[in-house]
Amino acid sequence: EGEHFCLLGANGSGKTTLLKLIAGSLKCQRGRIKKEKKRISLLPQSPEVMLIADTVGEDLSNFASAEEINRTAQKLGIAHLLSRHPYDISMGELQRCALAKLLLSKPDIILMDEPAKGLDAENKISLGKIISELRSAGITVLTVTHDVEFAAEYADRCGLFFDGELLTVAVPQEFFSVNDYYTTAASRIARGRFVNAVTAQQVTDEIRRQEANE
Repeated sequence: EGEHFCLLGANGSGKTTLLKLIAGSLKCQRGRIKKEKKRISLLPQSPEVMLIADTVGEDLSNFASAEEINRTAQKLGIAHLLSRHPYDISMGELQRCALAKLLLSKPDIILMDEPAKGLDAENKISLGKIISELRSAGITVLTVTHDVEFAAEYADRCGLFFDGELLTVAVPQEFFSVNDYYTTAASRIARGRFVNAVTAQQVTDEIRRQEANE
């Protein structure tokens, strides 16, 4: 509860299929999904499919009161977008609007499929902050991503998915330090010099710490 878990793996390994199984939009062909009484929402890889009205505000009004919409819009920084058509806004804005729609359903668990895809650095930071706020509110977030830098920066734990099975699971510092293929640029630079430094900030901190001790 309140954890951000990032799932990484090659194309075709079954990551998106797993999300759809958990969300209930697909049925298991073998095995089973064991669910507690939790409200689960899925943010798809193409968030535009979630917004079908002429304006963002009109779409959200079908799910909540004006007060709830305004509160959520302020929280996600989309209040100025409520009168806009969903296709007239940027990918980062569109994603936040789709996420607002999910939050209005008051989920316990949010599943995100490649949420960092197509986002610039600023919007990735904004997304990371939103996920941190969701965690603080007790919402669990399961993210499928190919963006190793994003996972290293914002995940509580990471897991490697291969051929339908979950393999290595560890905190980002351990996960990316021991992984040769799924790892960050910072981790490749730091290996052999710094232990468990897998983000640019961690490498910078280690360099400063080393210089201060010299």
